[in-house]
Amino acid sequence: MVGFFFACSEKTNFIPSESFNKIYNEPSFSDFQAIDIAQMEDGGYLILGSIENSFAGQSDVPYVLRTDKEGNFLWDTKLDVSLAEYTNPIPNLRASQGIFHFFCVKKDAQTPVLLRINDANKKVEQVRVYPQIEGDLVYAGQAKDNGTLLTVLSEKCKPDNDLQTRNVELFNLNTNFNIQWNKCYSYSIFIPRNPVSRKVNDNFFWNGSFNANGKDYYFATFLGQENSSVVMFTDNQGEVKGVSFLPFVINSISHITNNRFAMTFVRQRDTNIIINAQFDLDNTSTPSIFGSTFHEINSQARTITKKMNLVNKEVVIIASTLENIPIRVYAFDAQVTTNDLLRGTLTLGRVNPYEIANIIPTTDGGLAIVTNTLVGDRFRRIALLKVSANETNSFVNSCLSTGTCKE
Repeated sequence: MVGFFFACSEKTNFIPSESFNKIYNEPSFSDFQAIDIAQMEDGGYLILGSIENSFAGQSDVPYVLRTDKEGNFLWDTKLDVSLAEYTNPIPNLRASQGIFHFFCVKKDAQTPVLLRINDANKKVEQVRVYPQIEGDLVYAGQAKDNGTLLTVLSEKCKPDNDLQTRNVELFNLNTNFNIQWNKCYSYSIFIPRNPVSRKVNDNFFWNGSFNANGKDYYFATFLGQENSSVVMFTDNQGEVKGVSFLPFVINSISHITNNRFAMTFVRQRDTNIIINAQFDLDNTSTPSIFGSTFHEINSQARTITKKMNLVNKEVVIIASTLENIPIRVYAFDAQVTTNDLLRGTLTLGRVNPYEIANIIPTTDGGLAIVTNTLVGDRFRRIALLKVSANETNSFVNSCLSTGTCKE
């Protein structure tokens, strides 16, 4: 049975669908890990996650949770034994014709597959198998025309007799998830793995598509040797145009406009934020990039960077976990190019330990944040935090002209 723990609100006109904080608790020894979130047409939420149960021999089994617009449980897949055939679901949820899909691996053949979430039948169905993809799936991002760009740490592309490094292979899929092209790249990268599950740590891999000065590009980031990162830019057929080598680890990145990117990165164990990083898209370079240090952010935690339109303003939202447990959301002005203008901050989840999985804008002008938390200081559970439009408006505009922020 699913239990809910509600956050308190001092507002007298509190409306449940506008703000809530819910933990989906289970009388189970399994651990539940959040991966991604999407909002459905009815205003409810679809959460992609995974289940791990060492007693049952299950590791990273795909898990789907569906809620209504107030975050109340509707259905999930924890009792679907057929999903035990699969492992390693990756971000992100990908939509096609209004139906959400995700990628994972079929255990018996270690073959990548595409699964479809059937909301009407409350189940998950296999749609497609990709035997031509050999290696570790790490990230499914946005490609041109609502297609999908898959980052794979390729078995085919890896250096000979080298178990610690692989080369990156990108697969471009159309809206029907058919492969349009795939390319191997010669940049040898380090594979960070969870020491227990040996699953690839996907925190360091991002990709996407964008247009700069009338030209279409794809980008992909990956982890290099000696705490470094590589950002690769290709044309829309996967041919390399530019490569940037950076002497730090990128935690998250988002395209802003033309050659401008916002990102977070770790340098000397501190998290840094920059909203106006400029890259040479058509040449190999080692750009000098310096951000502002945010000592309060846990440098080991997952960080999300996204450009959004909130309260009729283009902002860059950065969300992560603080050193003292809560989640903090930062809003920067996306249109200011001379410096990084912080518009406001918001701190959430002050009671339980939280770790962010993803953050999305909601149709009512608010924000939804899917996170991981602990129940009884032991069991990992999924939590959903909803921020109302009024709260979002307040925090996006909470910075004073002096640059001092209030919450």
